[in-house]
Amino acid sequence: MINEKDFLEAGFLKTEDNLFLYSKELVSKKEAEKHDIEEDEIPTLVFGTTGIGVGFAIYTGAHFIWLDCTTPEEAVNFADKIVSFEPLF
Repeated sequence: MINEKDFLEAGFLKTEDNLFLYSKELVSKKEAEKHDIEEDEIPTLVFGTTGIGVGFAIYTGAHFIWLDCTTPEEAVNFADKIVSFEPLF
């Protein structure tokens, strides 16, 4: 069973969101500002549900990409393999 300690140790933050209990931004605030990425468009690893999907996902501002991961550590390891998020203009 996954518990809060597992999420916090993997670098997630507990959120106030009713749908997503934990999140971990995948792009720094500094990089987001540099590329004019709005706060709600910052690529973020989340854990929760949209009502359709459930579990770990990467939110891109336009999409939820659902991951086949069962632990926070596994989800972070997957996300760490992503080398770049490139916005469309």
